[in-house]
Amino acid sequence: MPVWTWNTERATFDPVESAGPLLLADSWYLREGRVRALPRHRARFAAAAQQLELPSPDAPEIWSQIVDLLPPTGEWFPRIEFVGGAQPTLGIRPRPAPARTQEISVWVPAFPDIRRSPHFKGPDIERLEDLRMHARDKFGCQEVLLLSPDGYVIEGATSNILWWENGKICVPDIDLEPFSGITTTLLQEEARSCSLPVEHRRAVPDDLKDKEVWMLNALHGVRRVARWSGSTTAPSTPPSFWTWREWLDSLMVNVAGGRQTHDALD
Repeated sequence: MPVWTWNTERATFDPVESAGPLLLADSWYLREGRVRALPRHRARFAAAAQQLELPSPDAPEIWSQIVDLLPPTGEWFPRIEFVGGAQPTLGIRPRPAPARTQEISVWVPAFPDIRRSPHFKGPDIERLEDLRMHARDKFGCQEVLLLSPDGYVIEGATSNILWWENGKICVPDIDLEPFSGITTTLLQEEARSCSLPVEHRRAVPDDLKDKEVWMLNALHGVRRVARWSGSTTAPSTPPSFWTWREWLDSLMVNVAGGRQTHDALD
């Protein structure tokens, strides 16, 4: 499908691709015209654009046209982005969704996080994809653990992380500055509303080898860590895993396909 670029003079998206480095991006999973938490993706992208002093992407006419460009059927992984240099341009890529999985193998590198802009999605995508390709080719792993200079777990290259310990959900310490993932935020909010404790912890990779560990992102929802590089497989899947996956699926609402659900944008 074509890449659509925002024409500021005509206030419309044109089927052309702009050249230049990727400055900022955000993506969401679209299935049969339905999306989970699209307003949060919109808000996160707009806030990041403001921090980077990019043109505001939050105008209602922009998002109404983005929704119109989303395919109403099939599975997709659209990406909204800013590219360019001195004159950045806004674009939308309605990309087919990669195959989704329920389990994942994770490579633990012997070096710290390589990102240069860890608080923004986009500038490091190519660098992280090269790292994931190395993990796939050399270790048979689909994800890479990102570590602080002191060796503490921050998150994955494409995923946030949480683990279970004594009936509690544990997530990386706030001081480690993990990325503001929408899927993990939704799950933590729901857990707290159900009086399920959520604690911020510092953990090194070895601390997690005997834990139930989940990786979360917009595309896959929740995935279990089934294997760490250099270790055996994880224990059998707990029933709560399926419960949380089903709950996340229940949050998907219609935004594409003829009649727009405007409440899903506000």
